[in-house]
Formats: sequence, structure tokens, C-alpha cells
Amino acid sequence: MKKRKRILAVLLAGAMVAGLSACGGSGGEADSGSDGGSIDEAGYNIDDMEVEETTVKLYHRIDPNGGDAESQYHLRKIEEWNAQDNGITIETVFIPKETDYLDRLSTDMASGDAPDIFMQYGGTNCLDYVESGVVLDLSPYLEADPEWYEGFAESCWDTVDFGKYGHEGLYGTPSSSYEVLLYYNEDHLKACNLEVPKSWDELMNCCEVLSENGYQPFMVGESDNYRYGHLLSVLAVKAYGPDFQYKLADRELNYDSPEIIDLIQKIKDMQDKGWLGENVLSVDCNAERAYFGAGDCTFMYDLSRAGAILQDTECFQAQSVHATKFPYIDEQYAECNMGGANQNYFVCTMNKSDNQIKASLKVLKWLTSTEFYDDLIQEYPSTYAVTPSQEAIESTDNYLYEEITELMTTTESYVQELAQVSTNTAELTVVRNALQMLGNGASAEEIGKEIVSNLSNYE
Repeated sequence: MKKRKRILAVLLAGAMVAGLSACGGSGGEADSGSDGGSIDEAGYNIDDMEVEETTVKLYHRIDPNGGDAESQYHLRKIEEWNAQDNGITIETVFIPKETDYLDRLSTDMASGDAPDIFMQYGGTNCLDYVESGVVLDLSPYLEADPEWYEGFAESCWDTVDFGKYGHEGLYGTPSSSYEVLLYYNEDHLKACNLEVPKSWDELMNCCEVLSENGYQPFMVGESDNYRYGHLLSVLAVKAYGPDFQYKLADRELNYDSPEIIDLIQKIKDMQDKGWLGENVLSVDCNAERAYFGAGDCTFMYDLSRAGAILQDTECFQAQSVHATKFPYIDEQYAECNMGGANQNYFVCTMNKSDNQIKASLKVLKWLTSTEFYDDLIQEYPSTYAVTPSQEAIESTDNYLYEEITELMTTTESYVQELAQVSTNTAELTVVRNALQMLGNGASAEEIGKEIVSNLSNYE
């Protein structure tokens, strides 16, 4: 593979000239200053660290207006934290829309006006940050606190473990976890004498019969460009298995290879038949979920957080919507799926004093505590990388959450979105944007060529 361009890394390096501070376990040298002692002097026990009064700036994809239960919970808990007057004030930059959030994060990181803690998806999305030495290796802190470390699901560490890229350590903590599932309206299926589909062929048959009987199969919100990106990735693992992503990342195969073209064609065929909805580029993910929750479409492929997202909808109240595994293309991969940790917290060290880093560690441990998630799932029963207590799980009154968590226990292996395995950090955006061309009538072959052509500019 050609040497990839490291535009972000160059910008980060420029920003660090202004005063990059300690990277703790990541090998940087600590700047002790006069703020209660250096990281080295404090050791790795976060609870024992002394911190002088400071502010920790937290970036996350949260609605600052509290437009959903998860956002309301975070806003309330942070308000409670700040009311303690414990010397650490949390200042938030919350932006709900993914593209706007990622643009703000990358811009502020590149300019040197970096957050103290930020949410990112991990993997190669954060590889430049790790290689530039601006995020903290949390391994020694986790090793010093086994109870904290063991509170995370073991399957969720992959996206913050950069050992496969030559950087030993855990450079973040997982927060939420997910699996792409198929949600269905059982009333629609019963009305058409259809069974819940287990295979791709069965799903296609359902779409055909539903359409003939006046039911809309899907309503995909591709104005949020990750929707087709997720679909392509889950089709890939269901057709070719968990190792396929590495063949693509190593360029044994490419996005114009027959295997990928065939998957894109599957999406195009569904779109051309109207099964994914009309004008998909004018519908966003929130509208998509609202359509499904109101019973205006039969199926929805979505993350495992749907138990929380749908809980206020008409169909949830009627208990007519349910979850199942995403249908397989090759049956041997029925229990493989796209999933794992999808949101992770990183502690930034760029232009930070030791005092700020220690304060960030204290806030991070609080944000990823079992107690934090025990309360959260009562209000927003989604799936998280931090394992709630059994008592909290049993007290959650959400039938769909119970279905989802049970389905996830049978999964044998998870893969990330295809482009996230590649060391080309532009790949995720390039692939997602190219797939939107389906909404404008492009062929599968044209999209494959578009991806390959654009990726060549970054390799």
C-alpha cells in the first residue's frame, strides 16, 4: 500500500509546537508545573490523585437541548457533578449531528484548541491522534484499577487497542456498544402470511410480498450518509465473513472488485424497486425511525439502541415491533455481525497540564462507572460497553431491550464498518459519500470506481 497522506498528523504536529504536555503512559514527558504534582508522582491510582481547581472540556454527540432521554440524562448528571463544587468543572461541547460533531472535533484538534475528553469511534479514525502522541495511553490506569477495567465488556476493547497498528496500549475507554439488527413489524408480516426472515433471500421475498400488498418494506434515511455505509458493511460480513474486512484493508480486494460490486448492486436493486423508500437523500435517520415506530414501514435495520429510541412510539406501546438477527447471505456467517464498541472516550494531552490530565482521568472514570450506566439504562435502555449491574438490568421495563440483549449473546464475532479497518483515515468518508450516489441513480460499477479513484488521492 502506498504511504498515506497524513494531513491531520501534520496539523497536529504544528499545534503541539505551542506546548504539548504529558502523554503519561504513551511515552511523553510530564509537565509537572505547580498543580499538585506530576503524573509520575501521582502514580496510576486515579482516586488518589490530587487535583487543583480546573475545568475539563468534554466533547460528545449529545443534544445540548435535551431532545432525547439519553441527552437529558447526561445534561442532568453533569449539572449534578458541577454542583458538587469538587474543584473540577465540566464544560461541554455537545453536538448531536455526526458530521457536524466530527468536523468540529477535527478542526479544534488541528488548531490546538483541543478538548480534554472527547468521544470518537476509535480504530483508524483515531490512528493519527495516537501516532501524533496527543491521546493518553490508559493501560497503566486500568491495570491499577482492576474493578474499573473489568466493568467493561471484553468484546469492546478492540476499537481502542492500537497494538495491531504498532502502538501497544489502550488509548481510550469504550462507552456504548452495538450490533446491527433487523427490526420488524409483526402485524405487517402476519397480515401477509410471512415469517420473520432469517436469510437474505427470505428478506427479499418479504419485501416483494409486502410491496404487492401495499406495505412499504423500508424507509431508509440516507441523508445521514452512514445508513448505506452500515448496510454495505453488514452485507459484507453476512456474505463473506469477518476476515473480509482485512482483505479489503490490505487491498487484496478493492471497492471495484466483483465482491463489493455485487453487494452495492443488492442495495441498488432494492432502491430501484422502491423497497428502501423514495427520495432517500431527503430522509434522515430520525425520520426513518419515526416512520418505523408509527407503522409506516415494516422493516428497519438499525443499531441495538433502537430499544431506547423506539420506546415512545405507537408501535412500541402496542408491542408490535420486535428485533431479530440481520439476515445472512451465507448461512455459515449467520452469527457474525457488524458491531462492537461504537463510541469511545479519549483523553487528550495536547497543550494540557498535568493537572488537567489528572482531572480528566477523574471525570473519565466517573463517566464510565457502573453506577453511571445503571441509572442511564433506566431512562434510556440502550446497549453499552460498560456492563450494568444485574439488578439494574432486571429493573429495566423495556421488552425490546430484553430481546436485543438476548440476541447479542449469540453473536460469535463482530466486525467494524468496512472502512474503519483501513489505515487510510479518509476511507470512511469517501465510501459513505460515494454510496449516496445511489440516490442519484449511479450504477454499482460507477460507485466502485468513484471510491477507488477518490481513495487514490489519500494513499
